[in-house]
This record gives sequence, C-alpha cells and structure tokens, in this order.
Amino acid sequence: MEFFKSIAVKRTAGEMVWEITKNLNFMQKLVKNYSFNDHYNLLNTGNFLKRAQSFSLRNKEKNNIYSFNKYLEVVLQSGGLPS
Repeated sequence: MEFFKSIAVKRTAGEMVWEITKNLNFMQKLVKNYSFNDHYNLLNTGNFLKRAQSFSLRNKEKNNIYSFNKYLEVVLQSGGLPS
C-alpha cells in the first residue's frame, strides 16, 4: 500500500490501475487457468483498464486515481458500469 500511495500523486488513473493490476498478478493468474469465468474476468479487467486510460486522456488537469474514483462513484450511482 505504501508503494501505491507514494506513486499515486505522480501517475494518471490509467497508470495506477495498470500498476495495481500488474503488482497483484491478477491477469497472470486468470491466464493460467483460462476457464470461461477467467475469460469473462479478463474482458472486464481490460474494459476497466480502458476506462481508466480514457478518463486520464479526457481529463488532463485532474487525471489522478482519486478523481477517477469519484468518477466511478458517480457512474455507479447513475446505474452505469453494470459489469
């Protein structure tokens, strides 16, 4: 957690989501088994990474993970992001 806190102010939301995914070895674990559920989870992870990167590109001024988290809260409250 300390590592992520230390880089959070320097990185965009897209970079932070990628770092978290990479450091947790989340995708590598899914690829090893690659069941139907693993395939679905990989697609959702890719979609989430894409949303974080798109958010970072659209919001040049406030593109950090904290702003992305607020954005996600609003989207979820409005009924978006069903997956």
